[in-house]
Amino acid sequence: MRENNVAVLDTNILIGGIVEKRKQDECLLDEVLNQNLRLFVSAQIRQEYLYVLSRKNFELEKDVARSNRDVLNQVLVQARFVNEKRAAKELGEYSSGWIKDKQDAKFVRAADVAATLSRGICHLITNDHHLLSIKHVLVSYGIAVQHPQEFLAHEQKFISRRPLSSVRA
Repeated sequence: MRENNVAVLDTNILIGGIVEKRKQDECLLDEVLNQNLRLFVSAQIRQEYLYVLSRKNFELEKDVARSNRDVLNQVLVQARFVNEKRAAKELGEYSSGWIKDKQDAKFVRAADVAATLSRGICHLITNDHHLLSIKHVLVSYGIAVQHPQEFLAHEQKFISRRPLSSVRA
């Protein structure tokens, strides 16, 4: 694993990989499971992952829903949990002006802590246009907000090729 492969995944990536089977999102989850991408998660992010997955699983067959929960649990086992309260004071004071959707703030705070702990860049990988629109601001905090395709294109030579479907047994 490359040292700078530290990331926070927005919930839309998790759901895209587990429920919707979007290839790019599956690839990111696979990288977490293969320990090629070090995932950082806060208690609030974990809670949102569980809530949204349970809501999406409600309409699915029991076996599929169980398989989805199993994949999420495997991803969370690989995650490093962080305390969002350790986010930079300046980030908290100024972020209210840039973050349009307040639900996104937990991902920014977790990425800030991850960047500090890893002493480098933390990739905040998302499909959310609100977060992608403030990437120029967050880069000064060591947070690289990226669309999954952007991250994967840059990291292609370093990542594995094992499909997430091999985890679902």
